[in-house]
Amino acid sequence: MNTTKTKLLFVRILFVITKIYYSLIGKSTKGLYKRNGLLWDLNLAEAIDYCLFLTGKYEPDLMQSYEKIIKHDFVILDIGANVGAHTLPMAKLLSEKGRLYAFEPTQYAFLRLNKNIQLNPGLNQSIRPLQIFLSDHVNNCSGPVSASWNIAKPITDPQRNSLDQGFPCSTNGAQTITLDEWVQSEGLEKISLIKIDVDGNEPKILRGARDTLRRFRPKIFIEFSPIHFEHSSDKFSDLINELKHAGYRFLSLQGKHLSNDSVELEKSIPRGVLLNVLGVPSENLSS
Repeated sequence: MNTTKTKLLFVRILFVITKIYYSLIGKSTKGLYKRNGLLWDLNLAEAIDYCLFLTGKYEPDLMQSYEKIIKHDFVILDIGANVGAHTLPMAKLLSEKGRLYAFEPTQYAFLRLNKNIQLNPGLNQSIRPLQIFLSDHVNNCSGPVSASWNIAKPITDPQRNSLDQGFPCSTNGAQTITLDEWVQSEGLEKISLIKIDVDGNEPKILRGARDTLRRFRPKIFIEFSPIHFEHSSDKFSDLINELKHAGYRFLSLQGKHLSNDSVELEKSIPRGVLLNVLGVPSENLSS
């Protein structure tokens, strides 16, 4: 498994080659690109965008898992939607009966998320973008968060977050609320799936979602990344224990049962590596 830093370095090398070639033919590294039936407004200097440019997919192992699990009438919460790299492909699997709520707190990514949604009018009715910072209580907002992984800038750039290698982006304009309060205000009667990737803020969001998890028992795609908790008031064990107390067990994206012991899990994930897993309510987990 490669670390985020290693992956960024590799993608940066590819970007530099692309940039040189594009400069020779007079083409910009920003523009509209169609990939896998979706139209994207891409800035190839962004790592997520460059992955979409190359393959039309970001984190292809997750994409394959979505195709296996998502049904046409699902109600999905994409928490940490960024520019929509997961939002749009998931929405593409829904019918008019399905719904996807995309939560992105940063101004930078939220504007780009909206642009990508607007470029795909066939999905417009399925997706509702929300500039919301989910937490464990109202007004508990941690300020700027990583939302840009600019590969035009050196990996050693001192402004990068030392843990996730991202650049901090403002959350000005974002509403701060717990997921339980938001669900109640919306009057939702169904939540089928949650995808959550928020670089260490997972425990706070889950603490504010206890009633939602108890009521709806959604499956949860979540990123396990112990490194994100090295400078946090929460620990990796807080994330695992919150899910365990909610009655969840963990599967790899290949379907392998994983330990629910936080110490054992943390030891199994090399430093700097991000591991996407599927959380399944215990009552739905076959032995």
